[in-house]
This record gives sequence, structure tokens and C-alpha cells, in this order.
Amino acid sequence: MKDYKINIKKIEQTDGPFISKNLSDNRVRTEFHIHTKMSTMDGVGSIEEYFKLANKSNIKGLAFLDHDSVQAFPEIYRIGKKYPDIKKIYGSEFSIFDDINEKIVFNSRDEDLRKNNFIYFDLETTGISPFVNEIIEFGAVKIKNGIKIDRLQLFIKPSIKIPKIITKITKIKDDDLKYAPSIKEAIPKILDFFEDYILVAHNAKFDYSFINAALVKLGEKRLKNPVIDSLKVS
Repeated sequence: MKDYKINIKKIEQTDGPFISKNLSDNRVRTEFHIHTKMSTMDGVGSIEEYFKLANKSNIKGLAFLDHDSVQAFPEIYRIGKKYPDIKKIYGSEFSIFDDINEKIVFNSRDEDLRKNNFIYFDLETTGISPFVNEIIEFGAVKIKNGIKIDRLQLFIKPSIKIPKIITKITKIKDDDLKYAPSIKEAIPKILDFFEDYILVAHNAKFDYSFINAALVKLGEKRLKNPVIDSLKVS
């Protein structure tokens, strides 16, 4: 499953969390690392529950550090007003990327990203190997100065039938591609649309490799546009 999973064999209801009031040396406790439900797969408590528990336990400070998220901030502020004696600390636990072993930008060049000129593109393919499988759909949106100015969507007819598992995932059938152009016919349209723009793709390594593989098979040069992997950046 490539993820954590729990097999539950027994559930027993308890009276609630243990409340500790052992502050014999008069020190005030602050909880410095709380994950709320806004931490995907990494938090189960609600903000209301944390404030109630802190109030009962004489905890005078709560630091909220959701994982890669600040979405809980409005609720922390709203509920925190009910507990003026508890100090609210707003924070986040952000992930960092491995900038040595993880490729985030391909064909990098010195350019001011604040110009906000990008093309966001995505592909559907017959499989996961750019050397064996083929592109069956291309979609892209062109952004200039923060405004969408153009879009391109193409079905592309492969040389093989679409595997059933791919149809199940993409909802694309062989009949949908009956009159679609071949990759040889589609590539010039794609390159003309790309122009010299910075390209952005979710899991760009996948899409970038398929475009380049198609270009190589057609005897064309590889992409020179900078490509940013939004999956790694986000």
C-alpha cells in the first residue's frame, strides 16, 4: 500500500485523556508542538479539544505546528478568544527538499520568476515508461503577467491500443483517439505553444521525460525550456 495502515482488532472506550495537574514547583507548562486535523495523515485532535485540555491541565501556552499547513490559524484565533489566559503561538512544521538528490528545475536559467509567465501542462500516457509507452493526451494553460491568455488540449493517437488499466484511470478509450493526430503531427503544435515559456508540471520528471522521449524518437532536439516540478516545490 506504500503507506501506514492500522488493522484494528479491538476498540475499548475510555473516560478521556489523563489530566495531569502535578505542578508542585509552580512551573508553568507550555505545549510546543501540536498537530491538528489540518496536518494531513499526521493529526487527529481538534483545536477546541486542545484548548479544553490545556485549560483543565493548567497549561498556559499552546504552539500549533501543523505539518506543511497554516490552515488552522483562523480557528486557533477564533477559539483562542474563549481562553484568554492561554497564550496562542502560531507556527508550522514545513518540509524541506533534498536540493542535491532531488531534481526540481530542469534546464534552469537566470530569470525573474516574478514576471509570472508560465505554462502549466499535464500529460496522460499509456504507461509509466517514456521509452516504451506513449502520450495519449496533452493539456496546457498559458499564463502571462498572472493572466490566462491561451490553452491547448490535444488527444494523441498512439501506435498501440490503450491498456484497460489506463482507460480505468484516465477514462480515455480507443474510440476517443480514433481521429486524433499522431505524436508526429501533435509535437509541432505543442512546441509552438510552449514557445520560450517556463514550464510547470506536477511530477515534472514524468511529463518532461515523455516529451523528450517523443522528440528523440522523431529525431528532434530535446526541450530547452526551463521546467519546474510543482510537486517538489509544494
